[in-house]
Amino acid sequence: SPAGRWAAGLSYRLLSQAESILATVVVMNVDAMLISDPPLIQSDAMAVVAELSGCPVTCYQYSNLAMPSVAMMTSADQFLTFHDAFQPLWSHVGVGPESFKAIGYPFDGAFSAVEARTRDARTELREAGATFVVCLFDESVQDDKFGVFSVSNHQSELRELLRYLLEEADVGLAVKSQFQSNTPSKRYPDDELVAAAAATGRFLELTTGDHRNLVYPAEAALISDIAIGNIVGATASLEAALAGRRSLLLDQHGQERHRRELYDKADLVYHSMTEAIAAIRRHRSGDPAAAALGDWTPIIDQFDAFRDGRSAERLRSSLTDLIEREKT
Repeated sequence: SPAGRWAAGLSYRLLSQAESILATVVVMNVDAMLISDPPLIQSDAMAVVAELSGCPVTCYQYSNLAMPSVAMMTSADQFLTFHDAFQPLWSHVGVGPESFKAIGYPFDGAFSAVEARTRDARTELREAGATFVVCLFDESVQDDKFGVFSVSNHQSELRELLRYLLEEADVGLAVKSQFQSNTPSKRYPDDELVAAAAATGRFLELTTGDHRNLVYPAEAALISDIAIGNIVGATASLEAALAGRRSLLLDQHGQERHRRELYDKADLVYHSMTEAIAAIRRHRSGDPAAAALGDWTPIIDQFDAFRDGRSAERLRSSLTDLIEREKT
């Protein structure tokens, strides 16, 4: 049957990947394996190799996950989280890592590394007249049955921001798409608002890489005064907040997610781009009711207990400790 052939093919791919990884472990005398993205087939192959070789596996959190997901489950020997509060998302119905440890947000060391580029980009926008810059993060844009954000929805929200830029001569916009294909000038090459915004010099598209856009969200955020993302993903928006920028979340679908009530303890969540732009206008006008717009200060310690730029050091230390334990 088609389903049987699909399963057989996937099993072959898994075992082929496991064979390659096992050979690497044996030939190079690997002490530990590190998983960054549990859904990848290579991550599943590492779990197979761990059983065969006894080589321990560490996995680290990279996503501000909304809820437990089968694809994100892992049987790693240790799982390194942003904060202890995230543990329930990676341990579900008896499946999960053997142990957990909080290390903070693992990419926080990049914040200082991109500062020079952000200064240059901000200077470029300022010279074009932008004294207030908005940053836009998107999520995966799909029109199939698995999609949450359609092309029309994505374009409509983008156009609202572009109109705001064109209405206000001192406003700039920096766009950091999740995938290269969703960069506005590529996705909508004939959109007159994209062209008009680009002509002002106050519209910046940050891109690098082939498929995924490998620009750090923090780089886009540090160019800007306030970021706008979506609560469905919320990782880029969290990174912006950890980098010290105001950061808003759009919740067009009324999403139920892990610790959803926490976000309502700060002025972060808006139900549409229209509402978010209206709130930004109030903030810029000096409205006291909007003074805390996008400020994660009341809740940020519930996402990263460290916030010191040294999470990668703790990740390395955790790997070293695991290796030493396995050798004794």
